[in-house]
Amino acid sequence: MTGHHEIVREYPDQVITDHFYIMQHLDTAEDIEGNCYDWYEIANHYRVEDKTRQIVTRTDIIEETFENALCEQDTMYDERIGLIEDAICELDERIGE
Repeated sequence: MTGHHEIVREYPDQVITDHFYIMQHLDTAEDIEGNCYDWYEIANHYRVEDKTRQIVTRTDIIEETFENALCEQDTMYDERIGLIEDAICELDERIGE
């Protein structure tokens, strides 16, 4: 089992990746509950924590909020244009009388 290895753990807010080189297997033991444990000598361990999921989630929320605000603004604009058109029509009718 010697050589380069990678362990990836995914969580809702991040992905943690551990890279390491196993030099040798040192020992194996079992506890009274039957769980097995192995010990290794490792070298060149480094960890990468990718927290971009948080950024993507926040970006999605901001984008949705922005789209909703624009839709509301469009709706209010349409209502105002409708009121202006109605007012112009009423003016035309009065002028035409």
